[in-house]
Order: sequence, then structure tokens, then C-alpha cells
Amino acid sequence: MSNRTKLITQKYSLKSLIGKELVTNQYVINFVVVLKM
Repeated sequence: MSNRTKLITQKYSLKSLIGKELVTNQYVINFVVVLKM
């Protein structure tokens, strides 16, 4: 693997990790909102 490919892969995996975090947070927020109603 060249350095450039490695960097791109790391960027994408980081992005998907952040994406998963955001999705999880969204579920938690929705859950809390439903509980408060």
C-alpha cells in the first residue's frame, strides 16, 4: 500500500466512524425527545 492510499483509507474510515457516531447520537436524541413528550 502506498502512503497516499493509506491516507485516503484512513480519512474514509474516520469519516464513517464519525458518521456512525452522529447516527447513534441522533437515535439517542430522538429517544430522549420521545420520552419527554
